Amino acid sequence: MLPAMVAAAVVGSLVVLGVVVTVPGLSHFFGNSRPLGPVGWTIALAPAAGAVLVPAVARGAVDALGKVHPQDTPVQPAG
Repeated sequence: MLPAMVAAAVVGSLVVLGVVVTVPGLSHFFGNSRPLGPVGWTIALAPAAGAVLVPAVARGAVDALGKVHPQDTPVQPAG
């Protein structure tokens, strides 16, 4: 599962992004002359979601397969 601090940072970053992009004065100050449309929000949110979900799924897959370390495998004598 995602640590609470990481989840809070992700949500906080998305909230700040939303405020900066949707408030007309702020969006103009940061170089965006108009608020994002649906395509822009998709481009912004898809990588953010992927950055959170892909590691979580990968960690779950590794845990499901079991951790195999070289020291856990028996060594066959040569020859």
